[in-house]
Amino acid sequence: MNFINPSYLWGLTALAIPVIIHLFNFKKFKKTYFTNVSMIRQLSQETRRQSRLRHLIILLIRMLAIAALVMIFAQPYIPLDKSAEKAQRNKLVTIYLDNSFSMEMRDDANILLESAKSKIPDILGSYGSEDVFRFTTNDFLSEHQHLMSKEEVTGYASSVQLSPNTLPISVVLDRLTEVGEDAKNMSRDTYVLSDLQKSTTDFNLISNDSTQHIYIIPLKPQTSDNLYVDSCWFENPVHLPQTISSLKVRIVNTSASQYEKIPVKVMINGKQKAVTSVDIKSNSAVTATFSYPENAMGEQRGTIQITDYPVTYDDEYFFTYDINTNIDVLCINGREPNRYINALFSSDSSFHITNVKSGYVNPKLLETYSLIILNEIETVSTGLSEQILKQCSNGASVVLLPSLAESASYHSFSQQFNLPDLGAVDTTTIRVNTILVQSNFYNSVFDKKQLQEGSLPKQTDLPVIKRHLQINNETGFAFEPLMSLANGEPYMLRKAIGNGWVYLFSSPIAPEAGNFANHALFVPAFFRMAFLSTNPQQVSYIISKNQQIRVNRPEQSTEDIYHIENEAGDYSFIPGTDNRQGDIRLNLYDQIQVAGFYSIFYKDDVIRTLAMNYNRLESNLISYTSGEAREQIDKHNITQTRIIDATANSLGKTLETLHHGRQLWFYFVYLCLLLILAEVILLRIWRK
Repeated sequence: MNFINPSYLWGLTALAIPVIIHLFNFKKFKKTYFTNVSMIRQLSQETRRQSRLRHLIILLIRMLAIAALVMIFAQPYIPLDKSAEKAQRNKLVTIYLDNSFSMEMRDDANILLESAKSKIPDILGSYGSEDVFRFTTNDFLSEHQHLMSKEEVTGYASSVQLSPNTLPISVVLDRLTEVGEDAKNMSRDTYVLSDLQKSTTDFNLISNDSTQHIYIIPLKPQTSDNLYVDSCWFENPVHLPQTISSLKVRIVNTSASQYEKIPVKVMINGKQKAVTSVDIKSNSAVTATFSYPENAMGEQRGTIQITDYPVTYDDEYFFTYDINTNIDVLCINGREPNRYINALFSSDSSFHITNVKSGYVNPKLLETYSLIILNEIETVSTGLSEQILKQCSNGASVVLLPSLAESASYHSFSQQFNLPDLGAVDTTTIRVNTILVQSNFYNSVFDKKQLQEGSLPKQTDLPVIKRHLQINNETGFAFEPLMSLANGEPYMLRKAIGNGWVYLFSSPIAPEAGNFANHALFVPAFFRMAFLSTNPQQVSYIISKNQQIRVNRPEQSTEDIYHIENEAGDYSFIPGTDNRQGDIRLNLYDQIQVAGFYSIFYKDDVIRTLAMNYNRLESNLISYTSGEAREQIDKHNITQTRIIDATANSLGKTLETLHHGRQLWFYFVYLCLLLILAEVILLRIWRK
């Protein structure tokens, strides 16, 4: 339906004036009689008819020209998307500018971030002076959280820089639904300027909001090719001096091209420690392995480096780890110290073992040990269980080797740790039948090439158990059966408690209980329990994702004086603190924006270093095309959302049509000019 501005209806009256004048003059014609000049009279009548026809044609042309002129001033249009209804209300216009690292890619003219900025004036120009505006980015800065004028939006947009913060589009739109009281009654238009990365554009989680119209303007990069370091990890969680560390590095290729002989370097404390080259197929990933000796002590700062253009922010990956002098083991004995355990840990300088008699345990003593072994204690008191549970929650590991004495009772211990109860003694000789080789507990213990479909070969010699306590799990406690007997009962199980582990055996390490102490599994089992008791710290963190860091309390103090400082020493801040039992969580509050190493100071001492990396979600540059985005909108039934696929030169015109309908007045300009030209041509022809 066409709409005509009612203020210009007076123009229609002008159409009637020439007609009235012409009819008035036409009535004045009178018949003139001639007596003997009939031929002349006939010729005169024909000339008069032709003249009258010409006058009527010219009149019609002029009337049409006047009508076209009236229509020009009436400004007719075809409405789109209820724009007529929207035009009756002031609007709150929100512009979201994606400033994540992927916007560093280039289109035909510039980087995507700058191209997005150039579109903002066209958006602002399609609205009137009575409308109000909001502007925001991935950073959601506090200075953006107010209503703005067009000039303020332009000023804020011009100063936007690339940011490591990455937010899914659904989260952004949900936060933009929050509107102040001064704008609640306004109709809302929201613009999204983004490259629509598939890794962050979650159309399936966008909520429908009938109070706003969403216009998505995609930015199209020339290419989505990228090569980046995705992550790294160590095969062994514990690092000891004079040993070989094995570092795994995952490198991803998102391009359609295959790369060959790409150099990858590992730097430790600023010095090159290892280097290799990798071949990566198109749209795939590869894991490189680096082995190097550990000679230094204490905290190590590592960097993985590759070279790739044009996206360079993800060509480095930072990590940290500690090289420990030894692991402290505390063995609490119900009787005499266990000679097998003593011999095992005393023979290796990596461990330091202390034996103490049950009943003489100082609770403060427990805090200094990583591995606590309860060796044939007949009864674990509630007080001791509580102290051990506290240490286990803080990262220590606890091993329970039960006593076969009839007076032994571990009900209190089982309740504290949510473990199944130990029942009566079973004197049946039985063999260990199953080992949970797929558990990370057995990492580097078994040769994976020798395993058969995730289990040990059938001919494997396994321990024989002569006497053991039955483990009753009628209540269905969750645990990991690391070793199981032929009758299905667990022989060795573990369960995560806080940041640590608790291990439960169904028999002691003694000759009368079986041959486990003399078996080949004894050494790796106890060594792995000791290694995993060191509570290794996370090797790296993600900026804006890992916002809370756990640190051990360096000393018993009610005063928490922490600050975090970058490696160069030119930036520092005070984190928030969240006190927990035995440890403290530091809240970063988006204060870290640059990848690198950051030291945590307690008073004036460095207690830990963080390796902060940019989010690798931004490294996968594959984006939705405009057509794919429309398909996603239709698929997930997202209402009042439109994809605007317009170039920089045509965006203003597209938005004008979108908001004010399809304008028709310029067609009448052409028609009016055409009619005037037709009149001029006809008059010149008829004069000849």
